[in-house]
Amino acid sequence: ITTATAGSQSAGTTIFRVIFPHAVIDEDDFSNLQIMHTPINELVTKFKIQYLRKPEDNSKYAKTSEFTNTTTRTNYNIEDEKVKEIKNDFDKVGTLTTNYFNYYNHLIGEPRVKVAMDLVNPSFYGIEVGDIIRIFTNKKAPFGKNWRNLYFIVTQTTRTLGKLSISAFEIY
Repeated sequence: ITTATAGSQSAGTTIFRVIFPHAVIDEDDFSNLQIMHTPINELVTKFKIQYLRKPEDNSKYAKTSEFTNTTTRTNYNIEDEKVKEIKNDFDKVGTLTTNYFNYYNHLIGEPRVKVAMDLVNPSFYGIEVGDIIRIFTNKKAPFGKNWRNLYFIVTQTTRTLGKLSISAFEIY
């Protein structure tokens, strides 16, 4: 989009508009869809986050917060806790620590859908690692999820003549 009039930007300034997802891929655009999920034994069920680093001793922290994901442990019958220990050098009051848990628990504390497929529609050959995509298919999504609500980040691409193979991980 190029601005036509001077406003908050000068005339002629190029403004880039990012639209998510970059691509909506339906069943006519891919073949060989493989649906997986993150292994249950790799789900993090407890976070121990140390924060408020003591300036006199770089290796010590004044506070530790522990967060347990009991829902994941109960729903998937996980007996052994998988603990992730984090040293948060930037947090002074605990707010960043709570935000860290909320963000990463969503990604590595709950099962996520992983997909791999071959794209056969050349209009999607520009997809790169890091692009956000959506997939529409009649196949049933794992964990009772709905494909229309799933967004994926492309984690791997492999290009061959007439085909682009991708792998993607559910992010939200």
